Amino acid sequence: MVAASQFALFMAVPNLSRSLMAGNSGWLVEGGGYAITYFAVSAIILTGLALCLMAGVGNHETKTAIA
Repeated sequence: MVAASQFALFMAVPNLSRSLMAGNSGWLVEGGGYAITYFAVSAIILTGLALCLMAGVGNHETKTAIA
């Protein structure tokens, strides 16, 4: 039961982002063309990467003590 719930969440999160960008990219393409859309997508990806780096995601050296 837990595995099915985790699978559902892991599949829903990427699909939500695809749906949001698919709905919003139309006006972006109309206003500035495909180049602006590529720049917007790269800015979103770089922002996410910067947030992950600042949060220390994947940093296995940082250990938290459980009291």
